[in-house]
Amino acid sequence: MACVNRSRVCMRSVSSSTRQLSSSAVRRGGASEHQYDDGSHEEYAPANLLSSSWLRIFGIAGASAVALSAYSSMQKEGQEPFLTRYLAHNKANADESKANSDRLLALKKELADETLLLSDAHRPTLIRLSNPGTFEQASPHKISVGTQADLSDLKVKSNKD
Repeated sequence: MACVNRSRVCMRSVSSSTRQLSSSAVRRGGASEHQYDDGSHEEYAPANLLSSSWLRIFGIAGASAVALSAYSSMQKEGQEPFLTRYLAHNKANADESKANSDRLLALKKELADETLLLSDAHRPTLIRLSNPGTFEQASPHKISVGTQADLSDLKVKSNKD
């Protein structure tokens, strides 16, 4: 293993590397073997879930869960636990839930129909001729019936229109 200052890379085999589970020590940018140099030379504490603040949070959450389960089991005979009573009291009845679901389904169907309509809507393509005088160049004689469209109501527009 050859490690020199921050400007060179430290070569070390993966199998022999050790990993720390928790450490709250602040390290310098080049002090750790597995860090890279970004040029900022700022110091950061390593991020892990075994720091003292996270352990306190996990301890409080665990103690709260134990206390709630103990409180729920201390109910009188025939009485449901606190959480069950709370959920039963605040839950909407079946008729209201069905009405809300039907209303939501109708709104979503309407939104889907509008989205489908708008996604399929396209402006008609305009065909612009570079020489609109070609409509007047054809001879009105020797045209058989049904081979030419009626162009009496045709309005020729320029590119500015």
